[in-house]
Amino acid sequence: MKRLSPADAAAFVIIVLGALAALFPFYWMFASSTRATNDVLAIPPKWNIGQALADNYAYLVEHGLLRAAFNSTYITLITCSLTLILAALAGYALACFKFRGQGAVFLLILVTLFVPMQATVIPLFRLLARLNLLNSPWGVIIPALASPFAIFYMRQAFQKYPQELSEAGRIDGASELQVFWQIALPAVRPSLAALGVFVLLGQWNAFFWPLVVLNTPDQYTLPVALNVLNAGNAPEYGALILGVALATLPILVFYLFGQRLFTSGALGGAVKG
Repeated sequence: MKRLSPADAAAFVIIVLGALAALFPFYWMFASSTRATNDVLAIPPKWNIGQALADNYAYLVEHGLLRAAFNSTYITLITCSLTLILAALAGYALACFKFRGQGAVFLLILVTLFVPMQATVIPLFRLLARLNLLNSPWGVIIPALASPFAIFYMRQAFQKYPQELSEAGRIDGASELQVFWQIALPAVRPSLAALGVFVLLGQWNAFFWPLVVLNTPDQYTLPVALNVLNAGNAPEYGALILGVALATLPILVFYLFGQRLFTSGALGGAVKG
């Protein structure tokens, strides 16, 4: 076995220490989720696994966190699916077709990227009120669908797509929808997957707009429900940390399984295939 040089050994030790430092907050979160509030706030702090996991879970169930988790999952999956479809269609049209005002439309989309969400809250809230969409999942989903960033991202992805493939499909008698769905879309699958990660993370963690639109506990998403529990007079910190851990775990699992697609999609513009 080849012996490590002092420099390699030092680098290995630094990497291991760095990995432990990065993983420690996750250990503290999951360990604290098994403790009662008094143990969480104890000084000096305790680092062992506690015995209050079942009590903390029962507290979350009693206060509707499972319902909130279902609401977040439903809203996130619907938003992600529809956003990807609409962004792919818009990006394909902007990148692969020539029409009058194309540059102006794309410029308008870019301009909207600089408009903060807070500037549109009042008119958007009034519009949803007229449509009777307040305090409903669709009041959260619909405003998130026309994402300027998603359209811009897919437009850039389709600009690298070879138009000869579409022309060959049209010559073979494929309709424009078939060309898009069966030829163009599979060609940009890595970029679509990377965009899906961005949209899913953003919607799963969304707090401001769901807080504005949703006003009854049965409609709360997970971030809103956790904030309501934290705003109480005597919050149960062990249960709150368990809720945060349960909200974090799906994202970690999703990212670990989708890391390859995410990386290839994110680097797609920098590396030629």
